[in-house]
Amino acid sequence: MLSNRFSLNFPPWLILAVCLVFAQTPQTCSLSLPTHLEVIDDFRAPNCVWCEGNRGIEYRPSPGGSVASVVDGVVSFVGMVANTMYVVVRTEGGLLVTHGRLRSAQVALGESVLVGQGLGTAGTTLYIGVRRGSNYLNPSTCTRRVRAVLL
Repeated sequence: MLSNRFSLNFPPWLILAVCLVFAQTPQTCSLSLPTHLEVIDDFRAPNCVWCEGNRGIEYRPSPGGSVASVVDGVVSFVGMVANTMYVVVRTEGGLLVTHGRLRSAQVALGESVLVGQGLGTAGTTLYIGVRRGSNYLNPSTCTRRVRAVLL
């Protein structure tokens, strides 16, 4: 029989507070952004749907170098848009993560990819963008990290 001295008695308000923190914590993007590359143009949220801004982050890669996926998911688009190569990966949570301005792509539509897996080769710049529905998210706020909450 277990002794009562090892039982934990938490006040109900503490249990409720912990539950509320977990319920209100937004889903994270969990990107593994390329920390070894120089950022040449950071995210700038536009003021309106058609307003100027930068809906992602642009990096200076080594042209011709490998471009790795920054997220786990399934390739939902591979192709050229306005003479620019893009690979879009849809996460299990429904985020669309765009890897753009590639020189070439080495993945196929519907292919499952993991973080760090090669998607293609870099052009002169690398664009990483994140969308949830029609909302663009700042990729730098979506990085993999541990979050501690003090109550």
